[in-house]
Amino acid sequence: MLSIRTFIEIISVFNPSLLGAMPLGWLPVAVNVCAVASWALNIILGLFAVSWYRREAKKNIDRIYADYPDGEARTDALLQKGGTNLLAALLYFGIMLLLASLVINLAGPGFVQYAMSISGY
Repeated sequence: MLSIRTFIEIISVFNPSLLGAMPLGWLPVAVNVCAVASWALNIILGLFAVSWYRREAKKNIDRIYADYPDGEARTDALLQKGGTNLLAALLYFGIMLLLASLVINLAGPGFVQYAMSISGY
């Protein structure tokens, strides 16, 4: 949600002609709606993420305990099930890179020049 707000702002500042003859009065409203939605999402995640994770982890652990009696098979199953999903993390960063590239291209050369100037080039 936060990225959508930023993307809308960048495109509206650096390439408003992308939207054609459409009146641009709705852009500030869209930016504010995305900002409020982003705050709401952050609050919900902050309040409930740990309990959601614990519930899901307990369900997975209970399933493994039911499937495997004592022994090394249970330990191996627990080790395989736990941890961060590397593919999901790489997929997330890949999607974010594609979205950022899309916005940079949609924003046009003005944004690229602005980014270059603030970085010292």
